[in-house]
Amino acid sequence: METDYAIIGGGVVGLSVAWGLLRRGRTVTVLDGDDGSFRASRGNFGLIWVQSKGLNEPRYARWSQRSAAAWQGFAEELQANTGIDVSLEQRGGYDFHFTEESLAATVASYEAFIAHNELDQKIKDLVAGLDPDDVESIRRTGLSVRTLIKNGKFPEEIWKGILFRYEEMSKQYGQEQTDVAVRSSATAEDLPDASFAGQQETYLNV
Repeated sequence: METDYAIIGGGVVGLSVAWGLLRRGRTVTVLDGDDGSFRASRGNFGLIWVQSKGLNEPRYARWSQRSAAAWQGFAEELQANTGIDVSLEQRGGYDFHFTEESLAATVASYEAFIAHNELDQKIKDLVAGLDPDDVESIRRTGLSVRTLIKNGKFPEEIWKGILFRYEEMSKQYGQEQTDVAVRSSATAEDLPDASFAGQQETYLNV
């Protein structure tokens, strides 16, 4: 197979470059990983919404605003050229800020979840065997810890509280079950000297 360009990575940047080259009459092959691969696009919703991550980095917020504003025209162009409707909707979102009380409650719920599933020592044992200089060791350890978390069960008090709050939010939108997005996050991301892009999970239309 012959191609003018080969692009490694099918995230926002890779596919945007590929699309630009195709518009200029070039042939392009995109090489991408699987759905479980670390990628920034999975962690930031493909930049269809406005984010302000980045300590002391207002340029990130401005860039995010420009990206969100450009998405409508891009979605229309994609549909016109490919027939694919990406079903773009930009109806705003929630802006969450922890108070001292809500942060303490979140930490308490996390600790209750860990205790309920007896995961504390298991996680410590896994991390103790981690080789920080071995990428494969980091990947395997991270996968093992995530699997423990995913297979855990919420204590009854917590899952009932989550269900109650979700039902209340759905009523606010006049829906029986409104779609939500769930994302984990680091305490600091995209710093001037470090980035954790793509290392947090995002789940859409939950």
